[in-house]
Amino acid sequence: MLRKKCIRVKYRLRAQTVAGNNGHILGFSPLFDQINMMLFRLLGVDEIDLVLCSMLMSNSRTPYRALADKLGLSVNAIHKRIQSLIETDVIRGFTAKPSIRALGFLSVFIHGASNARSINEAMKKISTCENVYWICVGGGNHLYVGAYVRGLSKLNEVAATISDLGEIPEPVIGIVETGYNPETSPREELESLDWEIIYQLRNDSKRPISEVADSIGISAKTARRRLDKLIHNQLIELSILWYPDASNDIISVYHVHTEPKIRLNPLDLYRDYMPRLIMAIEYQNIPGEYLLLAWSRTTNDMRELYLRIEDDSRFESVKANIIFLGEVYPTWRDKLLEEKGAPQSI
Repeated sequence: MLRKKCIRVKYRLRAQTVAGNNGHILGFSPLFDQINMMLFRLLGVDEIDLVLCSMLMSNSRTPYRALADKLGLSVNAIHKRIQSLIETDVIRGFTAKPSIRALGFLSVFIHGASNARSINEAMKKISTCENVYWICVGGGNHLYVGAYVRGLSKLNEVAATISDLGEIPEPVIGIVETGYNPETSPREELESLDWEIIYQLRNDSKRPISEVADSIGISAKTARRRLDKLIHNQLIELSILWYPDASNDIISVYHVHTEPKIRLNPLDLYRDYMPRLIMAIEYQNIPGEYLLLAWSRTTNDMRELYLRIEDDSRFESVKANIIFLGEVYPTWRDKLLEEKGAPQSI
């Protein structure tokens, strides 16, 4: 039986509108459309692949022509790059799920040093929790766990379960700032047809709309109209299963702190550290603490990035780590989609 610890989490309510949060694991909001696209012309080969993956995390149904235009490449070049990323297991799937706005859940990030003798066994145990969607392992057996929690009332229970399974005695429990607050923002319910469309796209978000329509038994026009509405209202999350650690590149993590009264704009961080910065995670309940995930081609690149971040006057302190392993897992969101969207047997 799991030992349920009472973990107190302060939660600062924020009523905010969703602005372009079509989501990735961690509630990452795509910001590249707001950044001067001319900068991409200065990028090297690996950097372009990084930006391409980030754009697909934002919307994996983005047409190749649109990707090509934004990156200044040909459609054929985009196709070859994506195929290469698939063949090297960097991209392992194109996914569709009901979004945070549709389901009204919290995106939570829990991390801390594990006392487990076997970190692989700890990962297996943590993955049995239906809330966990992502686990990463850093140096010093530091575990980073992403979870989707169905409401603030469930947070302590989920956090205690994860910390017990992973043998994390002093976990940091952060509610990720996604731009949407389920505690104060209205929720828009999905209709049965919406569930069916998302279900048909769940394992192949790039699937032609005509095939989706045929599988459901509706016209392509109706299916397209409903999907466009889901995308416009940010009720569907179209993303990719992205494994940057499958390449020979280095993924580093930076725990940075600012004065609690100073709130940084993630957009500014992306601009300052693009294209190396993969994600900038802000917590709703921990003022002044941010988690930055970054990409480097070599150890020299990583050293240079670390020195830049350490010298950044906005940060009071910086602690760095390196990601060695990462895995993505199905959650209750996938089970719910199966229940509500799968064809009913007669």
